Amino acid sequence: MKRTWIVYLKEVRDNLRDRRTLLSVLLFGPLFGPILFAVFMGTAITMGADEIEKRLTLPVKGESHAPELIAWLRENRLDIQTFEGDPRQAVRDREVDYVLVIDSGYAEAMREGRSAPLQLVADRSRQRLAGQLARVRSTVNGWDRTLTELRLLARGIDSQVIHPLQLEEVDVSTPEARGLMIAAMLPYFILLTVLMGGFYLAIDTTAGERERGSLEPLLSTAARRGEILLGKLLATATFSLLALMIVIAAFSLALRFVPMETVDMSLSLDAATAVKLFLTVAPFAFLGASVMCLVASFTKSYKEAQTWLSVVMVVPLAPMIVHFVRPFEATTLNLAIPVLGQHVAMLELLGAEAIPTLGLILNTALTLLLSAVVAWVAWLFYRRESVLG
Repeated sequence: MKRTWIVYLKEVRDNLRDRRTLLSVLLFGPLFGPILFAVFMGTAITMGADEIEKRLTLPVKGESHAPELIAWLRENRLDIQTFEGDPRQAVRDREVDYVLVIDSGYAEAMREGRSAPLQLVADRSRQRLAGQLARVRSTVNGWDRTLTELRLLARGIDSQVIHPLQLEEVDVSTPEARGLMIAAMLPYFILLTVLMGGFYLAIDTTAGERERGSLEPLLSTAARRGEILLGKLLATATFSLLALMIVIAAFSLALRFVPMETVDMSLSLDAATAVKLFLTVAPFAFLGASVMCLVASFTKSYKEAQTWLSVVMVVPLAPMIVHFVRPFEATTLNLAIPVLGQHVAMLELLGAEAIPTLGLILNTALTLLLSAVVAWVAWLFYRRESVLG
């Protein structure tokens, strides 16, 4: 272990001297995700809240045919703007975003108790308008429900006869659980940052040293190759753990600036949760370090190692895709699977949900076991003379 410790200190010291790489790995990388999240989510929530509160301007053609409807729209914070001309052409030419067209037969249809024709002319490919169009539709549908009840009442019929079932949805989710709906990307950012923390060191300590010609003298020393590999692996894992620590602290700080309470959600990362998050993801740092050292041991050049490790960076994305395609609960079995278990556990911790302890123990054990297997395969490559290129 003494020789392993010497190699470990050498690799850590050399990496600390490379200040540009160090800043990239331990500063820009871990801080980029939290800052991006805080800025974008804060802006999106603020804009969404403003969108709900502000008055909308609704161009209407034929407003004189439906004064009651116009009054209803005004009561619901829609400013009516009289429109003349061809609504479809105007929307195609983007002179207006949308137009509500009230047909001349509206009044007659209402008198006869028939369905009155209305058209909402819009370009649905313009995603920017989706929220505004939904609000206009919701307001018109509200007027439709009111008229239905009035017509039934005029005929002496209780409006409840058209609603034989009354399904009431009771949302028992906590604000923290609802907050996860807009924070599903956090586990991916955290796992990716862990890999980025050891990325350059893993390449530099094997492929880089091979290109510089310093690997051969190192392997000819009294230290065994397994001891040398273990020292490099532990150094890589150390920087991955440092990156993990920084990104969790950065997310903990960034979440304080996201106005979740505006949308009745909550997502906080207090000290206790941060510690649990670190302990949950820490085994993944050793797995990532083992995989990166393995890749760096069989690649022929620094450039080839970068190419292969870029593929490894996609691994944290896999659990998120699986969870998106087929959502599942945090069972002991799901938690036990390396990488997937870390992803699920992070979501549960951020949502302040209880996690099966046995699942976490199995996950830690299996992740470390898989790390040891991958490290053993890397050691097999280190035993070959081909590791020198």
